[in-house]
Amino acid sequence: MIRVGLRLLLLALVLTPLAWLAASWLSARTPELIDTWQHLRTYVLPNAVWQTVLLLFGVSFWVALIGGVSGWIQARYDYRGRALIDVLLLAPLALPSYVVAFVFVGSRDSTSVLSQIVGNHVPAVQGVAWACLVFGLCLYPYVYLLVRSSARNIGASLLESAQLFGTRHFFWTLIVPLLRPAFVLGICLSVMETLADFGAASILGLDTLTTSVYKTWYSLFNLTAAAQLSSLLVLAVLLLIWMEAKARAKLRHGVQGSLPRLTASASEAALIWMWYVPLLFFALMLPLLQLLSWTWTETHDWTRSWQAIKPALVNSLIIAGIAASLIATLGLIFVLSQAARARGRGFASQLFGLGYAVPGTVLAVAILLVLSELDGVGQYMLAGLGALMLAYVCRFARMACSPLDARLQQSSEHLPEAARTLGLRPWRRFALLYVPLLRTPFTLAWLLIFIEVLKELPATLVLRAVGWDTLAIRIYSYCSEGLWQQAALPSLILVCAGTLTVAIVASAQQHR
Repeated sequence: MIRVGLRLLLLALVLTPLAWLAASWLSARTPELIDTWQHLRTYVLPNAVWQTVLLLFGVSFWVALIGGVSGWIQARYDYRGRALIDVLLLAPLALPSYVVAFVFVGSRDSTSVLSQIVGNHVPAVQGVAWACLVFGLCLYPYVYLLVRSSARNIGASLLESAQLFGTRHFFWTLIVPLLRPAFVLGICLSVMETLADFGAASILGLDTLTTSVYKTWYSLFNLTAAAQLSSLLVLAVLLLIWMEAKARAKLRHGVQGSLPRLTASASEAALIWMWYVPLLFFALMLPLLQLLSWTWTETHDWTRSWQAIKPALVNSLIIAGIAASLIATLGLIFVLSQAARARGRGFASQLFGLGYAVPGTVLAVAILLVLSELDGVGQYMLAGLGALMLAYVCRFARMACSPLDARLQQSSEHLPEAARTLGLRPWRRFALLYVPLLRTPFTLAWLLIFIEVLKELPATLVLRAVGWDTLAIRIYSYCSEGLWQQAALPSLILVCAGTLTVAIVASAQQHR
């Protein structure tokens, strides 16, 4: 009963803000609410919906093209420098999308690296078309990783059989259908990240559904309308989660084998490098060189530059440390509360991690809606870090559960029963059985959550307490004023943190 109570309590903690969004439709239709929705339908939603749809389709195209071609090349061909390319193709994951966005927007500045290379011919990076490309350069690793992994699992015997039976154009009739679940899953993940984005869309001058939620609350001062608009966005997220789950199920039942690599000829190697050089230049080298250039230009007085970002850095470390410890601990409690359950275990984990796919702005509005109903406690949480921590718990609970739950599923189901048979009390079982078993995944979850909280922008922007600006907030503030050089140093710090995430992902891929 205690385990069931803990599990229900944690599920309620994560799902209550989202349920409150749905309940916002039961609010009284005040004249103010009616006027706000009329304004949204007339001036905001048509453009926001249109730009969001165009953005999602454009991002899907670019991530499928870049990630699919790169994944197939890396899985199928062996060429000089392949190991280095494997690492570099993952590196864009280290760059927050809002950092890449302000680098490209600031490329028209006379001090930018691109302006010094091509002169005054740098186009204005604004609008949906450019945003699709920027997001594609940031998010293609999702498709790349899945396509590369799936392509490696296509057995050589399958290809030989297709050629033996005279199947023509077997790449389109055989390979592409086998890789389709990987494409769908990677595109769904990329689209969810795009839909959840706030910072890059704002810097690129887009009006999306996510930015509209923020403007409805911040500019129109109508929290109920913002909550109702957020609930519609959650429906779109649920549809993407359903599509992702179907793609994952198909991916698990794909053909297993080992695809041998072909040694690329000189002409094939030349074509491969002609594909990768411009891709890695714009996705990785240009942002890094630009950040380093602006940092060097701005930090001629290192003391002044350091003093400007030191408070934000300290705040970021404190908030990320508290959030990572809290979320990893709650994730451990939730996983252990259902360790002995097999039935319904996956569904409960999906519910607990639902907030990961929900935009941070939507979560922030949901939490504001909940806390506004709790006079004393709600105001206290909003004045401190309580509201922000609740948003982080909802947003990153999945990152805490996934590695812990995966490790428990790999272990024998009879271990807890054996411990109980030996007469070990619960705390002794926890100390002797679960601590050694879950120490490594707990540390991994803590580290990943710590880094993600450092980079998180929209929920922090809405719910932060006075005097608790983070590095992400400082970068966004600088970019809003066009101060690209001042934003470079805190961006480099976040890139270093993101590099650690990429190293973890790469290490996990190598040990699979």
